[in-house]
Amino acid sequence: MLFFQNQVKSIAIIILLISFLYADEVVLKNKKIHVGKIISKTNKVIIIKNQAGLIITIDRRNIKRILKRKTPQQEFRERYKSIDKNDQQELKKLAQWASKHKYLSSEYSSVMTRIKTLKYKAAKEIFNNKYHQIDPTNEQQLKELVRWTRKQDNLPKEYKKILFKFNQLQFKNLETTAGKNVEKLYELYAWKKRRNYSGASKEEILSKVLAIDPEHTMARYSLNQRKYNGKWLPEYEVKELKKRDFSVKMREKGFIFYKNEWMKADEIDFIAEVDALKNKLSIEEEKNTQLQTEKIDLSDKISKQESTIQQLSLQVENKNQEHQKQINNIQQEKQDLQNSLVSIEEEKNTLLNNLQRDISNIETQIKKIKKEILNLEISQSIKNRINRIISKTLKDLKRLPK
Repeated sequence: MLFFQNQVKSIAIIILLISFLYADEVVLKNKKIHVGKIISKTNKVIIIKNQAGLIITIDRRNIKRILKRKTPQQEFRERYKSIDKNDQQELKKLAQWASKHKYLSSEYSSVMTRIKTLKYKAAKEIFNNKYHQIDPTNEQQLKELVRWTRKQDNLPKEYKKILFKFNQLQFKNLETTAGKNVEKLYELYAWKKRRNYSGASKEEILSKVLAIDPEHTMARYSLNQRKYNGKWLPEYEVKELKKRDFSVKMREKGFIFYKNEWMKADEIDFIAEVDALKNKLSIEEEKNTQLQTEKIDLSDKISKQESTIQQLSLQVENKNQEHQKQINNIQQEKQDLQNSLVSIEEEKNTLLNNLQRDISNIETQIKKIKKEILNLEISQSIKNRINRIISKTLKDLKRLPK
């Protein structure tokens, strides 16, 4: 089943490639050109898939003409088939042409890879010819081949190989020439130090030098050895011995090692007293600093409290002012009420006086009416009745407030 699926995929890819051997070129009336594959047509529009894979719908009324032309990929294949695959110049021309088309990046990469491969094969063939033509025991010929190989940027493995052989031969020649000559053996050590060659170790060469000349200073120094009391010892041991011997000498002279220095006993006592005074002074300074800090804190607290008191005073003053305003308002209202009462009393008195005057006038008129009624010729019962009404009216008037 998997084999069948793979076959179907392969056939589909081949069909897709064949369908894109030739491209459709749609030229618009505004001179714009769309290149790709027409995937659908109607009476009104044409749908084309361009080389970037975008689907574009074009109105037929805007189309001037439709042409068939080769795709860049097809043109590349035809150019590639027509050239010699081993000719670097032809391949470079094809690569330059492909670099100008943005849809031929993979084809350009494949051509450049082919060029690099041909360059490597050509360089390797020249290297092999040169290598077989030289004498492997001739140091000068190997040196020239090393220089030539180093200039080639595509032969890193061959360069390492020939460089190793050159170093091997040069070391062997230097070792043979040196023999038991101390200075030449030390030069061999210096050569070895400059090159990371995997032959005899640097320590082995220095051992040969010291076997011939045990007092060779440069060889001893190269091994990190120093001479002390007539003996060559490792540098760290010499430092420890010098330190120990110096301590013994200083103690014999009456010195004591105190605070990383050698001093006399009286100097140590004096320094101890000075240190004690310094400690006391530092303690006092710390106390003074602490007191200053406390003083600053107290000042801050006092200033804060004063600020709070000032704010409270302002609040009290504001409240007193508000209360005074309220009292003044109340007093003003009281005065207004008193004035209103006086006015009311005056109006009352005026009204009462007017009422009294009106009552007097009414009594006078009633008495006058009473006299007039007595003079009238009416029955005695009517007169009595009128007299009763008048008497009652007069009584009612007398009940009114005076």
